[in-house]
Amino acid sequence: VRFKTGLIEDYLQKVENFKPDLIIYSVVEDCYLQCLSLMDSIKHLNIPHIVGGVFPTAAPEICINNELIDTIGIGEGEEIIVEIAEATRLKQSKKNIKGIWYKEKGKIIRNKRGPLASIDESIPDFSLFDTSRFNRPMGGQIFKTFPVETYRGCPFTCTYCNSPMNNTFAKKSGIANDFLRRKDMNLLRDEIRNIVDIYNPEFLYFIDDSFTARPKREVFDFCDMYEEFNLPFWFNTRPETTNLRMLKRLKEVGAYRISFGIEAGNEQFREKVLRRKGSNQE
Repeated sequence: VRFKTGLIEDYLQKVENFKPDLIIYSVVEDCYLQCLSLMDSIKHLNIPHIVGGVFPTAAPEICINNELIDTIGIGEGEEIIVEIAEATRLKQSKKNIKGIWYKEKGKIIRNKRGPLASIDESIPDFSLFDTSRFNRPMGGQIFKTFPVETYRGCPFTCTYCNSPMNNTFAKKSGIANDFLRRKDMNLLRDEIRNIVDIYNPEFLYFIDDSFTARPKREVFDFCDMYEEFNLPFWFNTRPETTNLRMLKRLKEVGAYRISFGIEAGNEQFREKVLRRKGSNQE
């Protein structure tokens, strides 16, 4: 373990040693200013970059008008990062890359968004990460843990979350009537089997916004599929999307911990401000 004392200094040294051809930043609002500090520390190296994630999607004008930023990705990045990497490698124009805004000869070019990504085809390559990144605390223990996405988006409209924004943007831009997509159960099984066979995990965590916010039959189908793995897992969900029979079945197949979103004890505040219905009794 090397104690890290200077974020900017460590970042600059990493970039100078690695000599990247392209840098990809994923940014939410609370780390946006930190991202700018990192970009400022290496601006003299003139390395091509793209800034994507929730914040550039929500506030693209703020990001693209910053002097440190010359390219942003809006929405999902699976296709964008492949195309921006190829354009960088081949020294090609960015004009045909859907879902990006970029600066060229003093002008801001706003390309249209492309279609939603196929999450059935988007499988992460965990071999790219240092193995220490998979050591995660859970319930007072440390597990070798891998993330799995079973669906993307959320059917709810909580005011503090970015999922409703993604639904709205998908409809306004004409790329989809609904941002939410669920993975095919057989393909999900193959993905988990691949993780188990290659990386030998001790724990899985399902990164869906609300794991049980899906047809109830599908939750039981998941449990039947997952029985073969005998691995503990964790997920987020909402209490009103569960019932006792479901929770018993999830426990049988390895549910180790569940994080229930409740957010506030004041019913009026929940309903009027957070747009979360449901009584305290429920």
